Amino acid sequence: MQQKLNEKTFLRFLNFNRQLLDHFENYMDMNTSRLQILCYLYNSDEIDQTAIKKYVEIDHAAVTRHLKSLESEGMIHRRTSTQDNRRTLVQLTEYGFKEVEISMKRREKFLEHMILNIKDTDIEQCLETIQKISDNLDHLDYS
Repeated sequence: MQQKLNEKTFLRFLNFNRQLLDHFENYMDMNTSRLQILCYLYNSDEIDQTAIKKYVEIDHAAVTRHLKSLESEGMIHRRTSTQDNRRTLVQLTEYGFKEVEISMKRREKFLEHMILNIKDTDIEQCLETIQKISDNLDHLDYS
């Protein structure tokens, strides 16, 4: 019985994760990596492209593709550092700044809807359980 419960629980977590990401990205009309990049830029003046890669935790080529797309849409500006021409610096444009603010409001509406009719105590319990699972995963022995 325990094995079936574990398998069922694991599959439920996977399905929930997929469902949450799918609904969120569809609602926001952008993927989470792109939103993370924009929010990171929103809270900074100008950032090295390498710092964005580390923050979002995606490969360099994916960051470059996102930034190229955002630049073509007029949301960011990229330039080569005057101190080190190997570094690319990135910042939001005024248009990008306004778009991020709209996205943040939209994200807030999504979150409000997501927890609609759920008691604060239930949310706290859920967060505590997720933290315990996360801690267990952090201490997973891969051998």
